[in-house]
Amino acid sequence: MVSRLKRDFPGTDMEIVVSKNRIGYNPKVNNMANAYSFAKHDLLLMSDSDIRARPDFLRRMAAPFTDSAVGLVTCFYQAAGTHGLWGHLEALSINANFLPNALCASSFGMRFAMGAGMMVRRCAFEASGAYQNLADHLADDFWLGESIREAGWRLELCDAVVDTVPDIAGATEHFMHLTRWARTIRICSPCGHAASLIQHGFSLLSLKVLLRGPDALSLALMAAIWIAKAAVSASFAAGLGGRQPARALWLLPLSEWFGFAAWLAGCGSRRVLWRGELYDVQSHGRLVPVAPPLERRPVTVEP
Repeated sequence: MVSRLKRDFPGTDMEIVVSKNRIGYNPKVNNMANAYSFAKHDLLLMSDSDIRARPDFLRRMAAPFTDSAVGLVTCFYQAAGTHGLWGHLEALSINANFLPNALCASSFGMRFAMGAGMMVRRCAFEASGAYQNLADHLADDFWLGESIREAGWRLELCDAVVDTVPDIAGATEHFMHLTRWARTIRICSPCGHAASLIQHGFSLLSLKVLLRGPDALSLALMAAIWIAKAAVSASFAAGLGGRQPARALWLLPLSEWFGFAAWLAGCGSRRVLWRGELYDVQSHGRLVPVAPPLERRPVTVEP
């Protein structure tokens, strides 16, 4: 695709960088580190590989940098283009759970970055330790935001929203993905993980009904939570130009049960499966391979 873009737009300054060089255990960071020496400008854009952006995305991301105190700009993302049961459940975990919580958290000041879309000032990035500082972190976006703030720069939220396209094959993959992030959140923010139990009222009430039998109050509260979450999800989606099909909201109870099971799984082990490799997640989300470790390969990078 990139080769075709370069061919179709010959006047565009574009480099294709392919390398097996590894500076750490995070593949995304390895790719960006390999391309870093070819970057020519002061503002650097980083994003995940499954992102769709609108035509004005770069302009809107760059706008806050007119303030010289801004070191990093990030944006929200929402799931779109989903198909099938597991794709819709993955989308609900983003649109009905993550997105409302992240929007609420951002109202107290931007203190975190989201890997779907980040633009960083080069001097701020280098002051934070650059890619060497991120190479062994699972939550590289969280750690980049923390490092930029610690270096004395401010984080800003852009008004752009990008789409992420979930690619989930089945129940196991969906659950492992949720569990991986639950464990990462617990390690990076133990208080935040503990406090998030309040989000699982539907599942806690479900357990009560299962163990002690149904009662009118519990069933009414479960229905109220379901309706409230569906309304909030639909409201946020409409405000952000969302694509979540209304029929998928009927899957909210199943999504809630998966989320609660992953929260419980996140309370124990530090071990995660990521891209076919097993890791133990240490403090601040640092990855330690279980065995054998991936080889670090310092090689010459060429365009």
